[in-house]
This record gives sequence, C-alpha cells and structure tokens, in this order.
Amino acid sequence: MSVIRWGLLGAGTMAELFVEALLSLDGAKVQAVAARTQESASKFAAHYGIPTALPEFDRLLADASVDVIYISTPNEYHREHCLKAIGAGKAVLCEKPFALNAAEAREVIALARARGVFCMEAMWMRFAPAVRDALTLAKQGKLGTLQFFSGQLGFPYLVGEDNRLFRQPGGGALLDLGVYPLSLAQALLGTPIRVASSVQLAANGVDEQFAAILDYKEGTQAVIAASLKAKLSNAAAIHGHNAVLQLEEPLYFPERYQLLPTTPHTTGLKQGYRKASKLRYNPAVRALADLRSQRKVQRVSKRAPHSGYAFEAAEVQRCLQAGLHESSEMTWNDTLAVLESMDAIRARWEKK
Repeated sequence: MSVIRWGLLGAGTMAELFVEALLSLDGAKVQAVAARTQESASKFAAHYGIPTALPEFDRLLADASVDVIYISTPNEYHREHCLKAIGAGKAVLCEKPFALNAAEAREVIALARARGVFCMEAMWMRFAPAVRDALTLAKQGKLGTLQFFSGQLGFPYLVGEDNRLFRQPGGGALLDLGVYPLSLAQALLGTPIRVASSVQLAANGVDEQFAAILDYKEGTQAVIAASLKAKLSNAAAIHGHNAVLQLEEPLYFPERYQLLPTTPHTTGLKQGYRKASKLRYNPAVRALADLRSQRKVQRVSKRAPHSGYAFEAAEVQRCLQAGLHESSEMTWNDTLAVLESMDAIRARWEKK
C-alpha cells in the first residue's frame, strides 16, 4: 500500500482531532466517515473534504476503498464495533479503553488473530516522544533499578446524564482517565501480582474517583489515581535507584520531562547527625545545595510538530505497510494486561 485509506466511525470531538492529525500525515487519505445520521456524517465530511459520508456502520464496512477504520464511538460499543470491523476484514485502530473489561478484549484479539487482521488500541500517550524517551531511558537502566511509579489524571466535571463520563456502563474515572497511568505502568513494570484500591462512587454507581496500589514481583510499586471530581497533578514520576524521571502534565500526552539524578543515603550517620542537621538548615548552605541540585536537573522538551494523534496513526500505517497484524509498541498483551488490572481494581471495590 502506497497510501493508507482511512475510514472513521464516529463524528465527535475525538474524530475531529484524529482527522486533523491524518491530514498532516504523509501517506494517509481520509476516505470515508460514518455517523449516527446522514446529516452528521455529511456535515463532518464537508468540513474536512472527505469523499464519502455514510449513516450506517455496515456501509462503511462494505466500502472497498477503506483499508483501516478508526473507532471513536462510546466506550460500551468498542467491542461490538471492533468485532464487526475485523469480521469484515478491516484493520482497526480503536480508541481507549479498548474494551470495558478483559473478557471483551480477549474476544476481539482472538478474532483479529484468527482472521489475520491488524488491530491496535489508540493509546496515543504511548507514542508521545517524551513517553518514548522515558521508556527507553528506564529500559536501558539509566534510572537504575526501578523502585516506584506514580501517575494520576483528574479533572472536575459537572455531573449529569448528558455527560457520557457519568453514564453506565462505559463511564467512570477508571475507564476514561485511569487507563493512562495504568498503561504507562504496564509499559514500565509489566503485570502486577497484587492490587489494592479504594473508590468513591456516584449515586448511579459510576466511579468518580479512585486510587490504587499495584505491587510487582521485583518489589516495585505503583500508585495510580484518577478523578472526575478534582484536578490532580496530571503528571507521572518514575523513581529509580539512581534517578527520577518526571513526566510533566498533561499525562495523556506529555511534551516535557525532567531527569533528576539521586544519591543514595549511607548508614552510620548518628555521630555526625547533629552537625549535619545544623548545616542542612543553614540558609546559605541550603541555597547552595538547591543551586547545585538545579544544575543537575535535565529538562527536556519534546513538542509535537503536529497533532499528537499523528504518532499513533503513523504506527498503524507502518504496520500495515509491513504486513503486520500487531504493533510491537502497543501490543495486544499490554492492552489485555491493562484491562486485567482494571478488572482487579474493580474487584477490590466490590469486596469493601
């Protein structure tokens, strides 16, 4: 394929952001859009110069001029729409969360594997240059042995039935926001062996806010939080024995990070403790220490030259050009493991 022809299922905000990314991407052509009504599809197509506007998903699936479908429908429809697209032989890029739970994800992945059709979760954070840097530095041992990870994402939203975030079964802080720090933790640390979690629920049972602690077999821990009630730090920190890497907000697509070397403390300080304490609280000494510390911090900017969604779209096109069914950067195993962690987190809520 010299040109990858895209079809869009959904004409909402996510589709708008994604099509703008595709328009900046070499080798991409936006061929068709399908929405709930012909009016919605036609309006979207006219705005972006898309040749075909359709009111039905089935007609998009039958369109031979479409190679890959980007799915941005509400969360609760992801499984159904992925299965239909894969069954029709169309490659799929499905918005996060890939499914509502691990069982749904297994069903989609099994069909993609059986039919030999490309499928990937649209976790654009994983393709951000700053995140790629962070993962590379961690895996190369530049931070030392990883000890701790923290990540949180939260914004205050107005509660209402017209807000999909507060509707069952696809709403909630875990599915929409918690998926980001969980996906990053999975990429860094793998699958946890133990999960603890606490939640605050809305009147209709939707999770408005949660925190979770994940333990890993190497002794590493991760603390994850997401909220629909409050603005959180919206950042992440990777703590190694030798350095800390801080991804600055917004966590869903960070463009800056800081790398701070750390010096492990030694034991046997009792004898010099009093003297060290006096020096530590001397203003001049503290100012000098702060200055030295600032000089050690590496601040790196990785601003995207175009829409951040173009990076994940480029990965899809790379895989299709190479005849691959799965991305090595956003694997089926990673997608499934994140949903298994979500299942484990929800299970902890039910036991309380």
